[in-house]
Amino acid sequence: MKILVISQYYHPEPGATSHRLRSIVDAMVRRGHEVTVICEFPNHPTGILDRKDRWRLFRSEKNDSYRIIRTFVLTFARKNNIRRMLFYLSFSLSSFLAAVFLRKHDIVFSSSPPIFHVFAAMIAAMLKGSRFVLDIRDIWPEVALGIKAVSNSRLLKWGGYLERKLYKNAKLISATSMGQKKTIEERGGAGKTIVSYNGSDEDVLNWRGEVTDLRRSLGWENKIVVCYAGLIGLAQNLTSLLPEITQIDEDDIKFVFIGNGPGEDALKHAVDEIELKNAEFLHMMPRSDVIPFIYASDIMMVILHESEFFKITIPSKVFDYMAAGKPVVSNVDGELREIITSNNAGLYFSLRDKGSLGRVIKKLKNDAQLRSEMGDNGRRMVREKFLRSKLTDKLVEIMENSV
Repeated sequence: MKILVISQYYHPEPGATSHRLRSIVDAMVRRGHEVTVICEFPNHPTGILDRKDRWRLFRSEKNDSYRIIRTFVLTFARKNNIRRMLFYLSFSLSSFLAAVFLRKHDIVFSSSPPIFHVFAAMIAAMLKGSRFVLDIRDIWPEVALGIKAVSNSRLLKWGGYLERKLYKNAKLISATSMGQKKTIEERGGAGKTIVSYNGSDEDVLNWRGEVTDLRRSLGWENKIVVCYAGLIGLAQNLTSLLPEITQIDEDDIKFVFIGNGPGEDALKHAVDEIELKNAEFLHMMPRSDVIPFIYASDIMMVILHESEFFKITIPSKVFDYMAAGKPVVSNVDGELREIITSNNAGLYFSLRDKGSLGRVIKKLKNDAQLRSEMGDNGRRMVREKFLRSKLTDKLVEIMENSV
């Protein structure tokens, strides 16, 4: 089949979205399909375009397996509600123009959020007579409201209208959690929604490097390193951790944050303001370079806003953490909590329960055998249930049979 994939974020941009979409595209190619990807000019998460891409409308690339068409996007290093909407809508328009000028594809596959370019992809599919397949990573507009990325009531109402239209017109919908599947089915996606978890990759699961020298070079010897690696964004709200971290005054516990994003400056400023001594920042790096740092850590954190919106969310980083054999501590209630606690792969805490972060960290710090058992359980779970290559192959197979 000829498949057109439309995603605002894509490789080489870092983050869970681009990695998920690239994995799905790789599965499509493995299964013999002819694939074209439409995406923005790389700028995420800094909002800064390469000089050669500024004010350029389109650029086509061809690798050994598929074609990539990168399109215009209006970017801003600092975003507010208006700038964020211009950012989304500019790509929606440019990706739509690129799609309608291409020859007909059997399937148009698009991933949300953001939702606006996905609605444009649906219209393009209708105009071309293609089947529309929808991938949902987060339920929008609830997530936008939850992290205050969009606060205008009219925009949120419009977003809800777009959401229902997408569910109605999609031939197949993939979600990343059972909670998302239930919500989508209640809003018009009944009978055509499946779950395709994010999972982790063989390069994480099978990494066999040495971390002794890395820990020594970073001054992590004789430390219990509690690490967060990923986007420092609005949804993560990492500054909310700081009051809890200040209560953990043991010199042999170190908190490490790897990444960048729109919440980075606020987090660093807050750390400097309270003169937090046991926190360290490392710059964002390619995903493959992060793997040794995960293996060099002792405990990994998965953090989100504690709200009803995120109880149906499973951040993809948790699967990489488990694949590396690390116990996970998380404040994400719902399905993620059930996965890590029922499989004894980690511990849950809540920032609403003062001192609970410190209690779970100290419990793991003082019990090396528990850390090892939880890490082994997580690795086993990824190997058996959450290997990304198997999950994406299954998704494409279902798409073939259903569409």
